Parts: sequence; structure tokens; C-alpha cells
Amino acid sequence: MRIKVKENSRWSFRLAIPTFLFLNRFTAFMISRGDNNITYKQAWTLFRAIKTFRRRNGKWKLVEVHSANGDEVEITI
Repeated sequence: MRIKVKENSRWSFRLAIPTFLFLNRFTAFMISRGDNNITYKQAWTLFRAIKTFRRRNGKWKLVEVHSANGDEVEITI
């Protein structure tokens, strides 16, 4: 997973996090323990689907946001 933040037409922040640190069983368990309506099985199924999609198709741009003043945020899995 890569997170990039761009301010005023230059990259000001880049962070690379291994995907397995975020999309794992422990994270699925923590999400299910919150005050939302997602069960552990649903979260783990979603994480497995994301991993499978990435293996088959390569990089996937999850979020791309552009603000009015020129700031940008990109999250790629």
C-alpha cells in the first residue's frame, strides 16, 4: 500500500506500507470488535478478495482526491 500526499504541485509526503500489515486476520478481528455492523467473517472475506484482486491485476488505485487549492491524496494497493 502506498500513500502519497501532494501539496502545491510537489510531493510532500510518501509512505509505503506492506499490504499484509493492514489486510490480515488481526485487523479483521479489530474491525469486527468496533461499533459497526461488520462481522469478522465479512471483514476477512473482503480482505481476501482485495488480496486476490491485487495478485491478478497488479496495482489498484483505491483513493484519489483532488482539492480546490491543488492538494492531492492517492492511496494505491
